[in-house]
Amino acid sequence: MNLPNKICMARILMCPVFFYLFISGNYLASAILYLIAASTDWLDGYIARKYNLVTDLGKFLDPIADKILVLSGMLIAIFLGWGGKITVWSAFFILTREFIVTGFRCLAAGKNCVIAADMWGKVKTVVQDVAIFVMLVEYAVFETCYSVYLLAVSAILAVISAVNYIYKNKEVLK
Repeated sequence: MNLPNKICMARILMCPVFFYLFISGNYLASAILYLIAASTDWLDGYIARKYNLVTDLGKFLDPIADKILVLSGMLIAIFLGWGGKITVWSAFFILTREFIVTGFRCLAAGKNCVIAADMWGKVKTVVQDVAIFVMLVEYAVFETCYSVYLLAVSAILAVISAVNYIYKNKEVLK
């Protein structure tokens, strides 16, 4: 297992720890670990591309690690209940997008086609990670809920990126 894949595995292993820290009341530690875990998404991809260490295992693990991290953050967002319906709808669209794109990737893989993430997906991920991190910090330190608006923006980006992802690769549906 190469370095990028080890970093990706570390991100997967950080997710339950981040979640546990939050539910046990260590809010700031949870926010910091979330930031570290989210940062590894960029780091493992950068190392893999720069040193030509892209592997099929990495292509498989990276999206899974991302989904676990997002799911953890969305569960906490719903648990907090900040923003009411905005948060619940944002979580719904974000998680629905993840399932649709994962299913689409599985369909493509069945046709021996690997579809890489595009710019919309990357922007969505950054905004989503920032929204979740800000939400965690707000809860830990400020007791405000402005992050709900970032979460709504990431939900809109999730829908746009899913539509774009499927449109650009519609030949997979044939």
